[in-house]
Formats: sequence, C-alpha cells, structure tokens
Amino acid sequence: LLACNRSPHTQRMYVRAVVRWLEFGGHPGHVDRELVARFLATRRRSCAAATVNVDIKALRAFYVSQLSWGDVPAAHVQRMPRQRKPPARLPRALDDAQVGEVLAACPDTFIGRRDRVMLMTLYATGIRAGELLRMHVSHVIDGDLLFIQGKGGHDRYVPMG
Repeated sequence: LLACNRSPHTQRMYVRAVVRWLEFGGHPGHVDRELVARFLATRRRSCAAATVNVDIKALRAFYVSQLSWGDVPAAHVQRMPRQRKPPARLPRALDDAQVGEVLAACPDTFIGRRDRVMLMTLYATGIRAGELLRMHVSHVIDGDLLFIQGKGGHDRYVPMG
C-alpha cells in the first residue's frame, strides 16, 4: 500500500478489512470462493455497498500482494469477486436559506469568525475539508485563486468567489 502511494486512511481501511477477513476464517495462501461469498454476504447485511466495495478492493490487493510474493497461485486471485458499483446517489446540498442559517449560527468571537470564513471558503470553492485544513496563507494567489494540495498528491488551482 505504501508502494502504491495509498493514503494512511486507505491503508487503515484495507488493513481492517483484511483482519476481518482473516478473523472470519480466510487464509492468506488460499482463496475459498464460497467463504468469500459468505463473508461478503455477512458484510452486505450490516454495511453500505460502498463499504463492501472497499472490502473487496482490500482483499484483492491482499491477494495480489500474496501473488507477487509467490504465496498464492494466480488462479486463486482470479477467484476474487470484482468490485460492484454502488447505487448512484446524489450528494445532499443545502439551499441558500439553510446555508444562511449555518453561517448565522457562528458566534461573533474569534473562533466563530474563523469557522464562518472556513465554511464560506468550502461553500464558495467546493474544495474538500481536508484540503482546507492543509491550506496555508501562501496558497492564496492574488486574492481570488487558491493553490490546493489535493487528494492523492494532485495539486490544482481553484477560483475563489
């Protein structure tokens, strides 16, 4: 996962998924298709489709690494199911009145003003919360452009309203 430049969050999720798999009875050197199906059925009963997709990707990555070390045959890796596409859902957005209520709820203190500016920046630019947290004053260019160090090491420029 480090060699693939996966984020620490992704690494933790994949490790947790593999630990759950091994605790369920999975074996590092062998893929039992029926056991995988039972494991995923158990996960589908208690988790969202996107979470089950993370489990599938984690198990595939685990067995691909086992394959690269020669610990599992290629035929076993091919037995792993493919990721299923989660149902499409639109993100929930606040209307203008709701945004106004959120901004008005910020108290007139230093922390409240800071929070208001952060919320307004998120709303005006559409950047991720983590990108906002990594921002520095030097990332503001000419007052109307932000240099964002984004997810996966990708940098981009975002216009600021």
